[in-house]
Amino acid sequence: MKITDDGGQGDQGAATAQLIIAFESEHPRLITVEVFDENGRKVRSSVLTSKPGRNALAVDVADLREGRYVARITEGEGCRVVRFHR
Repeated sequence: MKITDDGGQGDQGAATAQLIIAFESEHPRLITVEVFDENGRKVRSSVLTSKPGRNALAVDVADLREGRYVARITEGEGCRVVRFHR
């Protein structure tokens, strides 16, 4: 699973309005995306569904306050964490 945003580089880049989760899947899967603020509070939770083949699933974060966030992406047994600015 590859996680990108709309041009920022996590802790280094400009603020982002959208996270893109790009990956390939053999079967439809549920992808859970949880977004936490700097204080560890969950501020967003989304469940997305992949399809067989290449996927690029978007998570809109434009309405979050400016600041640093962490997104935890869970797919089945696996989990990945990415930082981003809003």
